Amino acid sequence: FLQEFEQWLCDARTSVKECGDHSGDAHIIEEKLQKLEEFLTRASVGQNKLDVAVAEGNKLVPYLPKPSASQVQQQLANSQEEWQSFLNQCQRNKRTLADCAEELTSFESLHKNLSLWLQQAEGRMATESIGENTRNIPVMQVEVERMEDFYEEIQGRR
Repeated sequence: FLQEFEQWLCDARTSVKECGDHSGDAHIIEEKLQKLEEFLTRASVGQNKLDVAVAEGNKLVPYLPKPSASQVQQQLANSQEEWQSFLNQCQRNKRTLADCAEELTSFESLHKNLSLWLQQAEGRMATESIGENTRNIPVMQVEVERMEDFYEEIQGRR
């Protein structure tokens, strides 16, 4: 039973491994978050497998020689710790991904609004005949490029 649980845990780790990587655009982050949430709703399957393994192991312990009994108890304790650690990591990843998704969505919305405003401002400046305003277009162009570089940098760090 313990081997069955350990195999299930190994498969579970593999299935959510990419969810520990918090990089990507808002869509990718949302997909990772959804995948992790789906796994967490099925975590009870793993808990049930562990509970069965622990119960069966505890039934065997009284019939084993002391060194073997200690080894079985240690394996059971290690499996319980591994499971709890894995669940805790999944919860941390879920919180981090949710925070990233929220921040990225907010940032992308701000970026879109700023870009739209900047395009409108450039359009107004281009149509105005005041020579002084046309001198500001290169400055605004530099600012747009700076904001786009900043956005790309943020995307690259995620």
